[in-house]
Amino acid sequence: MRRVLVGKTGLAYRWGMVAILAGLILLAPLVSGGREVWPLGITLLFVGWAFSIVDGRIPRPRLAVLDVSLLVYLISTVVAASLSADRFASSIEAIEMVSLGVLFFIIAHVRWRRNERVVIVGSLVLTLGLVSLYGVYQHYVSLPATALALVERAESIDPWARSLMMIQIESGRAFSTFRSPNGFAGYIGLVWPLAMAGALTAARRMVRWVATVIAATAFLALLLTYSRGGIVCALAGAVILVWFTVRIRGSRLREIVQRALLLGLLCVVAFALVANEVWKAPPSDETSVTPARVIEVSGYRSTMREKVLTWSGALNALIQRPVLGNGPGRFREIYLRLKSPEARDETRFAHNHYLELAVGIGIPGALAFLILVLGSMARLASGIRPRARSLAGRGSGPGGWMSAAGPAILAGLVAILLHLLIDWDMENAGVAFTVWALLGFAASMGVDRGAGAGPPKGGAEPGKASLDEGMTADPAGTDIAPARS
Repeated sequence: MRRVLVGKTGLAYRWGMVAILAGLILLAPLVSGGREVWPLGITLLFVGWAFSIVDGRIPRPRLAVLDVSLLVYLISTVVAASLSADRFASSIEAIEMVSLGVLFFIIAHVRWRRNERVVIVGSLVLTLGLVSLYGVYQHYVSLPATALALVERAESIDPWARSLMMIQIESGRAFSTFRSPNGFAGYIGLVWPLAMAGALTAARRMVRWVATVIAATAFLALLLTYSRGGIVCALAGAVILVWFTVRIRGSRLREIVQRALLLGLLCVVAFALVANEVWKAPPSDETSVTPARVIEVSGYRSTMREKVLTWSGALNALIQRPVLGNGPGRFREIYLRLKSPEARDETRFAHNHYLELAVGIGIPGALAFLILVLGSMARLASGIRPRARSLAGRGSGPGGWMSAAGPAILAGLVAILLHLLIDWDMENAGVAFTVWALLGFAASMGVDRGAGAGPPKGGAEPGKASLDEGMTADPAGTDIAPARS
């Protein structure tokens, strides 16, 4: 009786964690300034994780190297903030960074069951669909309407608000709920592979069609950001996803190819919609906004030469305090003192997350972050190949979609980590939260050293046992194995 009560209690806390995590995944990109809810939400997650430990049937991965890297990263952050010349600003930034580190720790130290992953992956894809749809609406409806209103009522609008609106209108690039179009593009590249995995591998037709529509809408929104680096990195992630998908043994290659062609056709239609506007003649009305003017403006404002000048100033700041850092959140203040005279003054970020992180918390903390990231991705990659099974049409519910979750997460992480080399996506609340959450899932879904490649002896066949009987999802989301009591 006691064992049943303990098990049910642990299960209840786990589902509470899933609900909180899904809510945060939805809230972070959709609500402006979503960082304010992180500490409370992550604290509730930690409480749920602590109480779920009483369920002795829940296996937890062994993450010694990642835990040490996380500890070094957090210590470097706290020390840099405490030694900063502006302790208040650095402390605010440090609280956010520590909160996300704790989020990673919680997610990484749970073996998430298959049905729990369904809810979490579903919330990610749903959020992608919502922000993408709003980005498309913003480009075609909201920004032109704002331009017209600005012309008609320019004198009655506050000067500061008018200047902000002009920046948005002149760029004409979709940014949805994010701080910048490039951050929006980075988020799409991060989550888009999960939607594509559903379009290619989901067993249920309705799930497959919904995922296909979301993936195509996200691709259209990606094009409307006009982020060249974001588009290239997102396509690199898509290639990685397709590569892993077609290599998995037993996958129904013909069905996957057919679905890929359908998804590609929808993406071509989306590209044609954008290209039709890009190639048409510039309008005579100066208040009009078209992608042709957008490309001209963005090409001027975001040249590689400007980024190189910014990186040069960031390196000068790093050389001053290479070990302890200058304090998180103080890049602009330090940069303005050390930048090249020809560099622009309005730059607030380094346009390279790794370099800016090193400037803020020092080289040891930045290296610890890289070890954490690469180690999590290596664990996930190790769990994809040895446990590969059929992707398409297996099991009930989303079926093969959950089997493709591992390759999709890996592809999305590769896309965003490449984009972080040339931009400041992590300053967007939705991007930062989602990156750390997916890194946690990558670590959780990996294979522990010495673990076997298949389910334990006496276990049920993959996908045939009940999830209500203490079932846990195996690494990389490819098999189902019974949990040991």
